[in-house]
Amino acid sequence: MTSQQKNGLGRTASVITAACTAVLLVTAGALALPAIRARLGFVPARTLSYPVGGQIDLPAGIYTQAAKTFVIFARTSCVACQHAKPVLTEMIATLSKYDDVRVVMVTGERLAADETKFAAALGLSAGAVIRMDLDPLRLRVVPTTVLVDSHGAVLYSTEGEVSADDRAAVLRLAGTAAVR
Repeated sequence: MTSQQKNGLGRTASVITAACTAVLLVTAGALALPAIRARLGFVPARTLSYPVGGQIDLPAGIYTQAAKTFVIFARTSCVACQHAKPVLTEMIATLSKYDDVRVVMVTGERLAADETKFAAALGLSAGAVIRMDLDPLRLRVVPTTVLVDSHGAVLYSTEGEVSADDRAAVLRLAGTAAVR
């Protein structure tokens, strides 16, 4: 084999190696993307965890205390939860004026002090923070906000950052309660 043939084979091998490396990197990136999106709090490209008309999978004691309960699934380490703070704060302030609407934040059992501070920054009392094992729930991403009736039926649900449209829809649905 001549040196020219060896150089040609070497270049071919380099091109094939580069192409295989590129395919592996693209595949690894595609596999990691859903995990990255979930960590940042972006809405997954699938149906909601809690579809309207469905039943929420929380203990009944959370939603039977009022005609409607606004449930916020959030955690302080979530970037999207931090971005949603102004909208959530406004929603909580408005919903707290209704006699028959309860607002709670459901969070994992760890980081209790941090989650309580986050809830306080939203305008919730420590008593409105419910710590529980989130693994058995259908919850897939935080923040997730859900408005349920006293029977646990989902009236409204959104995943990811809460938009102005989401805020308006929740306030409209909750607006049938008596104002304090």
